[in-house]
Amino acid sequence: MKILVIRFSAMGDVAMTLPAIHAFLAQNKDSEIYFISKKIFQPIFFNIPRLHFIGFDKNIHKGIFGFLKFVKFISTITKFDAVIDLHNSLRSRLISYFLKIKNINFYIIDKGKSEKRKLISKNYKKLFLLKHQTERYADVFNKFSKDNQLVLSNSFPFIYTTKYLHLDNSQKIGIAPLAAHSLKEWGIENYKNLLKCLINDFPKVSIYIFGGKSDYEILSTLLISGNIKLAINLPNKLYDELELISKLDIMVSNDSGNMHLAAMLGIKTLGIFGPTHPYLGFGAYHQQNNIVQDNNLTCRPCSVYGNNSCFRGDHACMKNISVEIVKSKINNILG
Repeated sequence: MKILVIRFSAMGDVAMTLPAIHAFLAQNKDSEIYFISKKIFQPIFFNIPRLHFIGFDKNIHKGIFGFLKFVKFISTITKFDAVIDLHNSLRSRLISYFLKIKNINFYIIDKGKSEKRKLISKNYKKLFLLKHQTERYADVFNKFSKDNQLVLSNSFPFIYTTKYLHLDNSQKIGIAPLAAHSLKEWGIENYKNLLKCLINDFPKVSIYIFGGKSDYEILSTLLISGNIKLAINLPNKLYDELELISKLDIMVSNDSGNMHLAAMLGIKTLGIFGPTHPYLGFGAYHQQNNIVQDNNLTCRPCSVYGNNSCFRGDHACMKNISVEIVKSKINNILG
């Protein structure tokens, strides 16, 4: 049985497909998955038996004609038994409908948009726990395989070694201070003050700062000690980053992709939430208690993805979170 699975979008969204992917392959030994996503995310699926990654590169498949060429290419790979659309976007639907013409059924995710609107409503907010995104992904597979419901696992080892990373036996803390949307960021100055506290509390600790190559200038301001290193622009890029994350004792992050990568690798993860909220279904996988947020602000959550502006104008949800609160939570998690 050959299943085409589609999930574009951000790194965290793609990483959260892992529980359903692993569970489906474990429970269906005769099946293969062909996974479509952005080409840069291929390392996330490294060394998964019976998974074939199909990378989409918007620089190669430019515009509508480039994308249609990509869709046509997909149809030539093999005869698929079904399409699992974990994105429900224009791109994923075009692929699904194209293969539907070839009599291949597709199953599409329910994003729970109406439920999420209730949580972020400014005037009629209703705060309640929604399904985790990993469960929404599993639901799509369950629609296809009704008699074999998925049992999700907790974490997934990343088996990759490189000659580049030479790590000592010191305690290792990861810090991911940035996010795709600035509204979700706790702030560089807060992270700088947190680092001062961590260096003082753990003098032998090794701290790694995660971010993109374009973030070098701002992240380099956090290099206030020889114990702190930048984990950006690594030789093997995301492969090295994943290996490094897999060796951390804790990852401290905003609501961002690095938080989800660490959680999927079974690493203790502290998520700092402001305009978004774990109740929306995007908390660190199986780490619902490892969060820092202001529970007294009735305006939050105000956004599902953090891609808007603060209607109060003061970003109180992040400014109310002190360095002492975050440091205390880290100490509790590390024991």
